Amino acid sequence: MMKIDKPFIKKISFQIACIVVCSFLAGLGLNLIRSDGIALIGDYTAEEEHVIDYRGISTVTPEEAEQLHADGAAVFVDARSQWEYQEGHIPGAILVPSHEAPQYLTEFRKKVPNTSSAIITYCDGEYCALSKDLALFLRNNGYTNVHILVNGWGVWQSRGYAVERGGAVDNPARGGNSQ
Repeated sequence: MMKIDKPFIKKISFQIACIVVCSFLAGLGLNLIRSDGIALIGDYTAEEEHVIDYRGISTVTPEEAEQLHADGAAVFVDARSQWEYQEGHIPGAILVPSHEAPQYLTEFRKKVPNTSSAIITYCDGEYCALSKDLALFLRNNGYTNVHILVNGWGVWQSRGYAVERGGAVDNPARGGNSQ
């Protein structure tokens, strides 16, 4: 059995601590110089989430979204799964599951050929990032007027706005229309 002496353990512990501190400082430094770095200090309450700009993509309030829906002035895009969509969604919303967005892009372009159309993405849950990821994906694929409805489905339902359930879903990943 090998005996390890205390000075060796101290030396190794010091080296590990140095590596951890250097890694933290390097990450912090990179975050500060990146244009899309994470804010270190900010108000991340649900109320403030509606005014946060996500990588150049703005959010809309539930009231603004409902008015745009009532006026037919925006295309609503559901970033959740097909199952969640069929359980209930904003009437007329197009399903583009965030994690499968590339497979849905061709079909989405057919449905929304005008890249300057107002588009509102949504998912469910205060901390759900699917709508943000989808909005960023759509913007990166040429759509210029994309917005996010934070906690979209939950807020939409809680306000008593119109909902739609079921419906056929075009699923290009599975070769077409499925129920």
